[in-house]
Amino acid sequence: MEVTFWGVRGSIASPGPETAKYGGNTSCYEVRNDAGDLVIMDAGTGIRKLGMKLMQSLPLKCSILISHTHWDHIQGFPFFIPAFVPGNNIDMYSPKQFEKSLEGVISSQMDYSVFPVRTAELSADIKFHNIIEGPVEGIPGFEVFSQFVCHPVTSSGYRVEADGKAVFYTGDHEKYFDQYHKGIKEEDIDPEVKAQMQAIVDVQNDRVIASCKDVDLLIVDTMYMDDEYSDKIGWGHSTVEMGLELGVAANVKHLALSHHDPTKSDDRLDEILKYARKKLDDMGGKHIELSIAQEGKTIKL
Repeated sequence: MEVTFWGVRGSIASPGPETAKYGGNTSCYEVRNDAGDLVIMDAGTGIRKLGMKLMQSLPLKCSILISHTHWDHIQGFPFFIPAFVPGNNIDMYSPKQFEKSLEGVISSQMDYSVFPVRTAELSADIKFHNIIEGPVEGIPGFEVFSQFVCHPVTSSGYRVEADGKAVFYTGDHEKYFDQYHKGIKEEDIDPEVKAQMQAIVDVQNDRVIASCKDVDLLIVDTMYMDDEYSDKIGWGHSTVEMGLELGVAANVKHLALSHHDPTKSDDRLDEILKYARKKLDDMGGKHIELSIAQEGKTIKL
């Protein structure tokens, strides 16, 4: 199995000389098994270039796993050329967002008032699937498990397995915390209620760890540093330090830090990698391979 990074930036595309090394496109990852079956994780702006590559070997059959339907994870789909080609088969999967289905969200994004082409004009055979947490059935060549994670909308990480290898992609992910008591003074909190809430939080975090357990590659949202996090609690993104903790707790083989903040330059990401390597070693993760997710890079598992 191999994984290729087509978009590793968070929130908004950020092209320019200061992001040329690691890339400025938003989330998109290509996963291939040994037989050549294809899974795409998220459809941010990175999926445009992937689509151009896929046009070289038609007809196309693929599954697209959408972690959630915030723009930076779907905004590339209207520019995914294979969706316009008759004979291609595309299955798209995502958790349902409140009252809107995945098909409803994609259709809204391509409404004629904001985009010149509507989903009704797409010529490929496209099927939309709203999923729940648990096994995702019917994906050729892969076993896929959906693990819901902490984000302001329903969001799923995905464990994808094939050929005896496994990758887990968190999508946008924040370590679960006690939201009920956020902003409340410690002296005003009932200790028993606090303990109950913390027990729930611990269970949720343990379930995420279990879903990542022993994977060959963990692609984790590490948008912030710990010293940037205090005024961003609840935004739905992890810190580098949280990502390292997850990698150690899950005993992963390779940890790729991703969903880079659009303000972080290549030079800053180089600094973060050096810091993270030392931090990971100090946390008992010397055996874990560590990298900064980089657009265009392929990792063979």
